[in-house]
Amino acid sequence: MPLLHLDSSEFTKNTQIIVKFKEDVCEETQLEIHHKNKCTILDHNNELNFQVLHSKKDINTLIKVYNKLEEVEYAEPNYMLKAFYTTPNDPLFAYQYGPQKVQAPDAWDVMTSNGNIKIAIIDTGVQLNHPELAVKLWPGYNFVEGDLNPNDGNGHGTHVAGIAGALTENSLGIAGMAPSASIIPVRALDNI
Repeated sequence: MPLLHLDSSEFTKNTQIIVKFKEDVCEETQLEIHHKNKCTILDHNNELNFQVLHSKKDINTLIKVYNKLEEVEYAEPNYMLKAFYTTPNDPLFAYQYGPQKVQAPDAWDVMTSNGNIKIAIIDTGVQLNHPELAVKLWPGYNFVEGDLNPNDGNGHGTHVAGIAGALTENSLGIAGMAPSASIIPVRALDNI
């Protein structure tokens, strides 16, 4: 019997499946089956005796293949389950109208950004030592001065960068719309 049954593919890791072999299937046979299907074992749960597998093959096809094998008790997608996103503990979140206006908290229930996303803030620069932004800044450029120091002397670019990607759940300031994204500071506007 599967651990869980959901029909929606939006809750699955699209390169992972969970496989449970019947008790009498030896480890060597299991490894041969995985090798034949170009799967690698990512994890093994000893308590429930199932394996988490990774493959670059289509997981829906792979699940059908595994479920047809007499050695397999079941195969299913590796479902991603997490508690729904709660209100961020950032003290100024309650005063932010933007996240509610674009329904960001509802989107955060499904997914938050990842570290592969980079957002270029082309503005008055970004405060390079800002506690909500410093750890996520990539090297930027200052087109006003023609150098590599895009530090913000005005505050507007820092404000925009915070809205876009401030750290969230850190008990500071505001919640960024894409809290895991990196920021590339670009100073293209003078500090008026």
